[in-house]
Amino acid sequence: MRCAVFGRALTMRAEVECPVCFDVAPCVEYPRCNHAVCVPCFKRCFCFCFGYSGEQTFPYAASVEAEYAEDPENPKWKRDYPLIAKYDREFCLWDDARQEKNETERHLRCCPLCRK
Repeated sequence: MRCAVFGRALTMRAEVECPVCFDVAPCVEYPRCNHAVCVPCFKRCFCFCFGYSGEQTFPYAASVEAEYAEDPENPKWKRDYPLIAKYDREFCLWDDARQEKNETERHLRCCPLCRK
């Protein structure tokens, strides 16, 4: 299977006991060694940028969002689009939590057996 995070094919193994959760399941080899973990554990360890729930949805049409992205400092956003301020606050809180989780789980991206 080709991995979006590593940009290359990952080696799969048939039914192997996962050293993390101890389930016997198809496993994926770690990119820096030959040890393997089951697919759900691998995703938990490496897919830190995916699967975060709670991301804020922009409160206006896609065309307004695109224009806002180009010039977020324009005073018209505060004047004509009051929901953008709330969106910005909530998005920053969500993004801070996502980044903190990424940092605190950095150790998970090492092999649980050899720590590479």
